[in-house]
Amino acid sequence: MKKKFLVGLALLTTLHIYAQKQQQYIINGNVKDASKVYLSLNANGYMPTDSVVVHNGHFSFKGSLSSTRQASLKIVRPKGNDYFDFFIEPGTININSDEQSNIYADGTPSNDLAYNFEKKPEARDLINTMAPMVDSLNNLSMKLSYIFESKGDSSLEANQLKDEIHKVQKLLGPYSDKYIKLKIKYIADHPQSYYTAVNIVNLLEGQSISRDSAEAFYSHLGKNIQNSFIGRQTYQLLFNQKTGVVGTAGALFSETGIDGKTVSLKDYRGKYVLLDFWASWCGPCRAGNPEMIKQYNQYKSKNFEIIGIAADDNEVSKWKDAVKKDNIGIWKNILEGRDKADQYGNSKDLCILYNIHSFPTKILIDPKGMIIGRYSDDTPLYSQLAEIFK
Repeated sequence: MKKKFLVGLALLTTLHIYAQKQQQYIINGNVKDASKVYLSLNANGYMPTDSVVVHNGHFSFKGSLSSTRQASLKIVRPKGNDYFDFFIEPGTININSDEQSNIYADGTPSNDLAYNFEKKPEARDLINTMAPMVDSLNNLSMKLSYIFESKGDSSLEANQLKDEIHKVQKLLGPYSDKYIKLKIKYIADHPQSYYTAVNIVNLLEGQSISRDSAEAFYSHLGKNIQNSFIGRQTYQLLFNQKTGVVGTAGALFSETGIDGKTVSLKDYRGKYVLLDFWASWCGPCRAGNPEMIKQYNQYKSKNFEIIGIAADDNEVSKWKDAVKKDNIGIWKNILEGRDKADQYGNSKDLCILYNIHSFPTKILIDPKGMIIGRYSDDTPLYSQLAEIFK
C-alpha cells in the first residue's frame, strides 16, 4: 500500500509540474472580408489544429502550451486565401492589418520583436520595394509549371519564362541582400530571443550566413531558449549541416508511400538506394525522369532501388499526377514530411534530415547504409552507377 501511495504521489507531482508548464494563450484577430480562419502549428506540417468562423471581421482562439512555437494562419477570403506566420506563446496575441493590408502580430515578446523589425523605415521600404518582384516571381513560376506540364521544359515558351525569371531575380538580388544584412544586425542586437532562434534557421537554410556564424548566434540564445521546442529544432538543423554528406550514414526513415504502403529505409539494407529529392513544380527535376527510368531499368536487377522524395506535402494531388504522368511509379515514392516532428520536437522532415536546400538533389546510399554520393547534376551520378555495376 505504501509503495502504491508513493507511486501515486510521484505521478501527481509529475502531473502538477506538467500542468504548471502549460500557460494560456489568446489570439484576437481583426481581418476584413474573411469568412474563416485556420490555425496551424508549423511543426504539424501546416495541418490545421483549430479553426473558427469570422464574425464581423473578428476571430479568436484560446489554448495552452508549454513553450513558444511558430504557428501560421490561413485566412479564407472570397478572392483568395492569405497565409501569415507568427509566434504562438503565452499571453494575448493581436492579429491586425495596416493601411496597406499587411498582416502583423503584436502583444507578446516574440511577435513584438518581429513587428518592430518590419516597422523599421529601412526594412519597410525594402519590403514594399521587393513585394511586387516577389509576386512577379511567384506568377512566373506558376506559368512555367503550367507550360512544363503542357509543352515540356525545353519549349520556346518555357525558355522565355526562364529568361524573365532570371531578370526579376537579378533585379531583386541587391534589395534582398540589403534586407538580409539588416535582419542579421537586428538579431545580433536581440541575441536571447525566439525570434533570433527562428531566423538562425531561415538564414542558414537560405545560405545567407555560414554555419560558424549560426553556431555563434545559437551559443548566445541562453539555456532557456536552447532547451525550448524552437531551440531544439534550431540545434537539430545545425547538427544536420553535418549530415546528408558523403561518408555519413543515411538517416533512417519510415513513411507512407504513394500506394499506401510503408517505405522504410532500413528494409533496403543490402542494396544500393538512390534518394531522389524533387518536386512536381521543379522543371529540371522532371526533365531528368526519362533518363532516370532508363538507368533504373538497367540496374534494378543488380540490387539497385530508387525512392522518390517529393517536396509536395501541400500539393498532394499534383504530386500524384506528376508521378503518374512521368511514369515514375515503377519505384517507391513518398513525401518529404515537411515540418513533421516527433513528440520531443526533433524534426522528421527528410529535407532537413538530409540537408536538402535545392532541387533536384540525389543521394546514393550503399548496401551498408552509408552515403557514397550526393549530386545536383545527373552526369556524375550515372558515371558512378556505371562504375559500380560494370
